[in-house]
Amino acid sequence: MLILSEAIQGKKVMSMHAGGAIASLGNPIIDPANLKIIAFDVSARGMKYFSVLHSSDIREWSPLGAIVNSEDAIMEVDENMPKIRELAEAKFEMTGIGVRTESGKRLGRVRNFVFETEGFFVVKINIEKRSLLGLINTPLSIERDSIVNVTKKFLVISDNANKVKDGKKAKANVEYGFTN
Repeated sequence: MLILSEAIQGKKVMSMHAGGAIASLGNPIIDPANLKIIAFDVSARGMKYFSVLHSSDIREWSPLGAIVNSEDAIMEVDENMPKIRELAEAKFEMTGIGVRTESGKRLGRVRNFVFETEGFFVVKINIEKRSLLGLINTPLSIERDSIVNVTKKFLVISDNANKVKDGKKAKANVEYGFTN
């Protein structure tokens, strides 16, 4: 299943064991090295510490949100979770990050992205391309295999990117080349 990133914001985390909502989904925690969603930050009443829902603990998705087996899927981030803690502290955000081509041409900023629910990899990014005067926003969609580098400030895509614009697709063969 493919899910648009902005569609999950504020959705519930439903527990099969509790029979209802146990938390609300926040931002995804993404590993920039491979654009995989490792976890989602969550919030709930009475939560005092930063807590996450690991993506592998999600049983399925429904219109209400993510379904998990039990409340135990919500974990407080501590020193026993170094990878998630490191990624959360790095605060890498896909939404709003700049997008450039290998030759340095600025394309715009990531408006949202699409991820798949089997492996939790980002499969497509949607870019908001602004005109010179900022009056017209032109949407642009880029496939994952067109991304050649990820930094804190921007995504770099191939100059011959696999672009989808107005439903038309150009072909390109680009290998993954993500770096930290």
